[in-house]
Amino acid sequence: MLQARLVEVEFQLTGSNSYAARFGETIAHLGDLDDDGYPDVAVGAPQEEDLKGAVYIYNGRREGISPTPSQKLTGSALGRDLRMFGQSLSSGIDMDDNGYQDVAVGAFLSDSAVVLRTRPVIRVKASLVLPDQIDRQLAPCREHGAPTVCFNVTVCVGVSSRRYRGAIDLQYNLTSDLLHKPSFPHRFYFHGNGSSNRISGHFRARQGQLTCRTHLTYLRKDVRDIFTPVRFKVSFALREPNTHRSTSRTFPALKPILQQTAECSNTITNQTRFARSCIMTNCSANIQVSARLGLPGEQQYFALGSGRTFLLNTLLLNAGDDAFLPRLTIRFPDNIHYIKVLQNEDSMVGCDVTQEVNSTSVSIDCSVSSFLLSAHTQVGSQSHVCL
Repeated sequence: MLQARLVEVEFQLTGSNSYAARFGETIAHLGDLDDDGYPDVAVGAPQEEDLKGAVYIYNGRREGISPTPSQKLTGSALGRDLRMFGQSLSSGIDMDDNGYQDVAVGAFLSDSAVVLRTRPVIRVKASLVLPDQIDRQLAPCREHGAPTVCFNVTVCVGVSSRRYRGAIDLQYNLTSDLLHKPSFPHRFYFHGNGSSNRISGHFRARQGQLTCRTHLTYLRKDVRDIFTPVRFKVSFALREPNTHRSTSRTFPALKPILQQTAECSNTITNQTRFARSCIMTNCSANIQVSARLGLPGEQQYFALGSGRTFLLNTLLLNAGDDAFLPRLTIRFPDNIHYIKVLQNEDSMVGCDVTQEVNSTSVSIDCSVSSFLLSAHTQVGSQSHVCL
């Protein structure tokens, strides 16, 4: 003999908490309106909004009925001066033969009843395909005549519906670099629309078929932030869908609607990151600095205040993994006059001179112009100064 234990689930639906709305005066079982496999309910509040009335739609979920209504239908919004809309509810019949239960709502003080038909539901399953990582050393594209880092972003969708047949027209909006620093421009933009980080498109999808669109995205020049992940987002909406002919002679066909559930979102995101070639266990740089004075005539020293010039040769060596945004600061007394940094052929180092107020020292702040000092590479600079 099999025995089962009946467990009563406790939850509370409150509507809008309007005073004397008589929320819960009527309740109707609607079947599965949103095609998620769980039944939904309608709850009437006939005295809400000064006796105009309202009906709330609550969707069933795996954990029970959602406490937040997915729709609120008011008598005033229907434009027929309905009063006590929601005093009675009746469902269980598919009036237009589209596979979904419809509901009849009575408006007691208006001697009226309204039939609310259910729109067919379209389920969208989408994916956003990105490369695993972005290699800044590879520039396969050309933009404005210069080599440019770029990669493909692919949006794919598949659609399904319980009863709707025919092609589904979808509009989508694709956005790049959602996590960029607010004080800086977006790091990536799309080819073909200037420098915007957004692009739109559309699909004509059919059930049982996977439809994809690919867009090329470009990396801006001189991007410094290569630590923050690069996140993309795509959102979908119906694009003036065509309706199929109804088998009913009484009711015209309804336009479909996209399914809205936690498991089936019409907005998806995905992200990638900039590549890092790590050899060490903790993936860290090992910056080593060495310096040498270049005195005239290979002298060992000469007197302060002689007015003669000399060179300070500085070498920056990275003996570890890639170093991002390396900087070198050189400080010396203010009675030694800085002249300039001698530029090498590749001009990999740029320097600025700063001196704080009431300070007796001068600073030379140097950075690598490529923003990256690769593993096991070195870069040097020559500073021209005068005693």
